[in-house]
Amino acid sequence: MRIPVADDSEVFRALLAAKFEDPGHSVTKVGRGLAAREELAHTHYSVLISDWIMPGKNGPDLCRAIRESFGLNSVYIILITSLSGEHDYLDGMAAGADDFMSKPSDTEHLKSRLHAAAQLLALHEELRERAFRDRLTGLLNRGAILDALDRELHSAARDGRGLAIFLVDVDHFSNLPGGCRSFQTSR
Repeated sequence: MRIPVADDSEVFRALLAAKFEDPGHSVTKVGRGLAAREELAHTHYSVLISDWIMPGKNGPDLCRAIRESFGLNSVYIILITSLSGEHDYLDGMAAGADDFMSKPSDTEHLKSRLHAAAQLLALHEELRERAFRDRLTGLLNRGAILDALDRELHSAARDGRGLAIFLVDVDHFSNLPGGCRSFQTSR
């Protein structure tokens, strides 16, 4: 898994990087919440480990910014903090964290949380594939094609460019007379 670690403590970042690069994880160390947000904008990561208290953008603010910018299932967020009250846990989870741990954190405990995150992310991917792909052919299903078409129509309208769509019935499944139809849509 690719994991950015956002913490203002260079020692904590180095400790986590050393512990998690051994089992095959790729760790990127960032010292501020804003840097973590920028890193996520440019590179796909599976899991983010973030400290709560950081300069610039704290952990809960970072969670909210990520969920707002990239969506609910964009990255699994583990919030780690020296705060340990129940209201802190609830505030962190309400901000968009998927998991919460108190410092000092046991790296073996964190490894088990990363394992659970990997299982959950794999399940999300499987569900996404089942929702958007035909199980027999592996091709996008009708709903996914219509969603992609809608995005392209919006993009073309926004950019002031045309859009052409060509449909081919390769297996005569629909048995359309003439084999081809044309249509026009406007937005």
